[in-house]
Amino acid sequence: MDILLLPKEKYPFRRVRLNQLFMGYFASGDDKVHWIAYGDANKTITLKNNEIHLIKPTPLKGNIGDVISRLAVYKKYKTASKILQSEPNIDIVLCNDGILEGIIGFFLAKAHGKKFAYYLSSLFFDMELNELKSMPSILTLFKTAKAYLKKPILAWLIKRADIFHPISEEMGKYYTKRGVPTDKIYPLPLCPARSMMEKRILYKYDHDKRFRMIYLGQITPVRRIDFLLEIINGLIKKSDVPVELMIVGKVFRKSYSEKLIRRIKELGLKNQVKLIDEVPFEEVTTLIDNSDLGLSILPPILAYRVSSPTKVVEYLSRGVPVVANKEIGDQQKVIEQSGGGIAPPYSLPEIINAITKFMNDIDNSRHMGMKGREWVLDHRNYEKMASDLKAHYKSSIKR
Repeated sequence: MDILLLPKEKYPFRRVRLNQLFMGYFASGDDKVHWIAYGDANKTITLKNNEIHLIKPTPLKGNIGDVISRLAVYKKYKTASKILQSEPNIDIVLCNDGILEGIIGFFLAKAHGKKFAYYLSSLFFDMELNELKSMPSILTLFKTAKAYLKKPILAWLIKRADIFHPISEEMGKYYTKRGVPTDKIYPLPLCPARSMMEKRILYKYDHDKRFRMIYLGQITPVRRIDFLLEIINGLIKKSDVPVELMIVGKVFRKSYSEKLIRRIKELGLKNQVKLIDEVPFEEVTTLIDNSDLGLSILPPILAYRVSSPTKVVEYLSRGVPVVANKEIGDQQKVIEQSGGGIAPPYSLPEIINAITKFMNDIDNSRHMGMKGREWVLDHRNYEKMASDLKAHYKSSIKR
């Protein structure tokens, strides 16, 4: 079985899902993936069972360059049309996030009698709205307006797709309430990278040292990073156990990180909280391994409530237990099913109480972390997901 995949992302792909689920595991055996993506040059690359057709967009940078680059989507249309004419074994046209790619994919799939699948990784319109609320500016206003103009087109694509791949079960429920039949919905949640699951774990628990926590995620106002500071401040007041929190992620607005640094000083947390700007992916595993507890505390806005608990499964893949708020539906499910953590509500005292339980019983923390790792290895890996997805596609084709 062959598929034609039109990602919005430029090649080489940074997203683990594209690299490992489709390029690595799906494109194997007798199954092939034909890619049409933007790249640094107009050329075709063959990697095992992947045929990657690259289209070079405009060299211009910024918003103007981005708009002009989108005009190159016409080349994607022409290339996709040629491939569908020359490759009769293609059964499914899959589009990943892009609106223009989705429109192209839908009409070409129908013209050539193929199944059309659409993958959505986020409710971008809600995320942009919350970014606007937390960081009002002309740019965020423009991005929000653009996202809401795309919203009805996105809904139209999802309703007309033969297969809809939401990033989570909760996102699937969101669109079911908006008229998408449940038999069309097949969630594809995120999994840890293969390297993260395969690397040997070196136990580092030491009862004489401080209790170390890690938070992985973008450092933006919409994530309410300042709430994490209040959590640490509350822990210090409640417990005699020394604590440390590493907040690791890309800083999108310097003024916000400066505000956080000022707040850290005001609370007297200079020795307890470290803000670490984006680090290479290879180093993330080491940072997790040097932690006793992973935090995935997210404000319960709609975009997060329907998100995939990426950081939860990454922490658990390293045998590190998790505290993650239960309003994020898929976070709560992973924790309940894996037994690898606690899911309190998004409440300062409830979260502090949950963390304290791990601080007071390191041995049980380690046990829960390893239970979580076993669950992730069995249930959240791209090799198994690719096998299940192939079976689902083959079943869909027969309908």
